Amino acid sequence: MAFYHGILLYIVHIIIAVKASVQAWLSSFKTPLQFRRKRTRTRLKTDAKSLKKLPLHVGLVMLEDELSYQDVANIIVWCMAMGISYISLYDTEGIFKRNYVALNEEISKQQEEILGEEATKYSYQIYKSGKVLGNKALSSRVHVNLVSPQDGRHDIVTAAKQFCLDIASKRRNVKDIEISTLAHQLQGSHFPDPDVVFKFGQVESVLGFLPFQIRLSEILSIASHRNIDYNTFLAKMIAYAGTQQRYGK
Repeated sequence: MAFYHGILLYIVHIIIAVKASVQAWLSSFKTPLQFRRKRTRTRLKTDAKSLKKLPLHVGLVMLEDELSYQDVANIIVWCMAMGISYISLYDTEGIFKRNYVALNEEISKQQEEILGEEATKYSYQIYKSGKVLGNKALSSRVHVNLVSPQDGRHDIVTAAKQFCLDIASKRRNVKDIEISTLAHQLQGSHFPDPDVVFKFGQVESVLGFLPFQIRLSEILSIASHRNIDYNTFLAKMIAYAGTQQRYGK
């Protein structure tokens, strides 16, 4: 009898242990998600405040054959949460411009995943070549511009043609052609020049990314955007914050 009593007691202990383990495992799917989101949001804000300077406009240059919408969306959401107002996303084939709907869906998804209930505080507007897609949201705090090689070259050619027409019609004089005038004409989309450009991939070039607008931009390389983690992104933000831009001096 004692033998069977011992076995029964052993079984009861196993059942209790399994139940406790299952409850602990299930509880990890309840509050920790909100906790992780809150911790992530807090860290993003804290890290942004700790930087010596924060870029107003970040360029993301994707020079890899395979593009990950999820990873790109993560980077964009990190930028949003840090307080960056302008983001230009570039790839050499114009893939993001053609598939902006899929990108928009992924950004919204990652906003919810990373920011939780605060996602709506970071409203954004997507542009294609500087033109608003859909109705412009008056309250947008973040502006995401999708660009391709045609944008930089085409803008310069268009500006040059306009100068020629203005001079021919005597609306301008040849002496009026200055860098500041050209810069103003190239900023028709009201996007400021990028402060920093993050180049993703092994190619040592930005391959046509807004050639005029990045004449003063800091360019930093990252091996790949695929599976990029936040610490890698933060390290580059810290590197940018520590740079001294002498503007040719």
